[in-house]
Amino acid sequence: MFEIFLFRVVSPRKNLFGFLAFLILSLLVFSFLDLSLLALNRSLLLENVEITSKIQSITLPYLTGLMVFVSFFGEVTIAGFSVFLLAVWLLWKGYTREILYIPAVLAAPAFTFLSKNIFAIPRPTEYLVNIYQPVSGYSFPSGHVLFYTVFFGFTAFLGISLPSLQKLWRFILLSISVPMILFIGFSRIYLGAHWPSDVFGAYFIGFALLEFLLLVYLKLTYLPQMRNKQNKTNYNGKN
Repeated sequence: MFEIFLFRVVSPRKNLFGFLAFLILSLLVFSFLDLSLLALNRSLLLENVEITSKIQSITLPYLTGLMVFVSFFGEVTIAGFSVFLLAVWLLWKGYTREILYIPAVLAAPAFTFLSKNIFAIPRPTEYLVNIYQPVSGYSFPSGHVLFYTVFFGFTAFLGISLPSLQKLWRFILLSISVPMILFIGFSRIYLGAHWPSDVFGAYFIGFALLEFLLLVYLKLTYLPQMRNKQNKTNYNGKN
């Protein structure tokens, strides 16, 4: 289905889609930089406190435990194991070329480390909001959100695009990845680990990194594979 969309919809309009991809990437990067400056100047403190207070005022059974569970997969050892598990799964299913892109996911924590030390923005304190999960280090951008966006975003894309993948596996990959991306931002704010500006900044730059990764993957690996497959089909049909 995805390859049909690429060849029938995108390929005939590649200039248009190329422009849209560039525009989206530029907007994401610009939004991140703009938000970075606002956060650096402490211009969003009142808004951050207000939004956090509203989110933390939500009282539902087991909500705190659920938010801790969502954030659990962003811990260093668990995140590393998740990346390893995806690589093993790809190898098991025979998608060896896709494994080459797994190390690119490490761009997320590397970028997080650099950004946190450059901006040096303090995390929320118990004097301003509730802290359900104490965390050390600087705050902007959220490392959990950035990692989830890139890693689970790439995993979700594989669930959509991998050729000859069973529907059950597509469902499993998407049903795990999409909720993780959606809920991790809420989780980090609710637990008092990050400000909303940290979360939005991480989403902006995370989706920018993800888009760049997907564009490289499509151009260098996915499209050449699909063209070779199409050429073989046409050749066999003629014979």
